Amino acid sequence: MTDKTDLAERILISVKHFNTLLQMYSNDSIPGRIAPEKWSPREIIGHLIDSAINNYRRFLLSAANNTLVFTGYEQTSWVNLVNYEGMEWSEIINLWVHLNKHISRLINNMPLSVLLDKYEVHNLDEVGFNKFPRNESASLSQFIEDYLDHIHHHMSQVESLLAEIDHL
Repeated sequence: MTDKTDLAERILISVKHFNTLLQMYSNDSIPGRIAPEKWSPREIIGHLIDSAINNYRRFLLSAANNTLVFTGYEQTSWVNLVNYEGMEWSEIINLWVHLNKHISRLINNMPLSVLLDKYEVHNLDEVGFNKFPRNESASLSQFIEDYLDHIHHHMSQVESLLAEIDHL
């Protein structure tokens, strides 16, 4: 069982690790899309920004309203609408880092019971990264763990794309 300090700290550690990696690259060295249907590193981190914003709201609503039922969002449309591809690399990174610091702060301020309470009714099979079974109860702490998995999944994609730069 994860305690809230550990959960919040793991978000900060992950963000610090990836921030260190991302800061090694200049704005001009970041490639665009390698294929029309594949996001660029800027767009992947932009998606993680949108995810952080949505999940901050979800975590807050869960704590305030005792629920794990949330609306989704149009991920590709949002990435395209914001045009992360046209933003400075450092601006994208800094926004993502600060949003996750804010999420970590929120988690640290939540009562432990809010994180551990189990909900029989949820829609994490629709909005979660790992698609929780609808017929099993879930907790906010599990959903936050899922958020961390989502970060790691996409940062792995970014690492692969950036590794290609290093081999050029």
